[in-house]
Amino acid sequence: MLVLARHGNTFDPGDKVTWIGARSDVPLASKGRAQAHAMAAYLESVGIRPDCFIAGPLRRTREFAEIVAHKFERDIVIDHRLREIDYGTWEGLTSAEIDASSGGNLLIEWQEYLLWPQFGVWRDRESTVVERVRSFLMHMHRRWLDQPRTTFACTSNGIARLARHILDGARSPDDTKMQTGALSVLEATADGWQIRVWNERPQS
Repeated sequence: MLVLARHGNTFDPGDKVTWIGARSDVPLASKGRAQAHAMAAYLESVGIRPDCFIAGPLRRTREFAEIVAHKFERDIVIDHRLREIDYGTWEGLTSAEIDASSGGNLLIEWQEYLLWPQFGVWRDRESTVVERVRSFLMHMHRRWLDQPRTTFACTSNGIARLARHILDGARSPDDTKMQTGALSVLEATADGWQIRVWNERPQS
């Protein structure tokens, strides 16, 4: 089993909510830490006890995974394949500011259809990010085939959405988006990962 989680909130009430990607290494907000504790309690309550905890390299994913791992007396391992997308010129802007800077159509295409912005708007190349996410999923599946166990992996929304698309081709936000502090559960079969739960958010 692979439990894929999105880190908790990074903005407190009243904060300016902006796009934060690979170059914004911000900590969890107080609610984000509460969401991590809620995640740990939820996993315990439903009998999911991960054997391994993995997080992307950014502070928000590390902190979230560390809080959950502490509940199960485990350490975390950093995997750079779970690093968030580098949003380039959108980094640090609100959605309204992106829209006002003539990026509105590109914003809609990404949010609604998972279409990568062209013309060098983002710093990361689509093929590079998709390949590292695919590599992570395949690596985790091979590990499960060698030794079945439950892994908890914490990443960010952009990477989670791409993971869902790689798994079953979904593109719409209703199918791919994960809320802050939410989890998805993937079951391993001989052929790959099957989605059992997507975007379930424990109560904090």
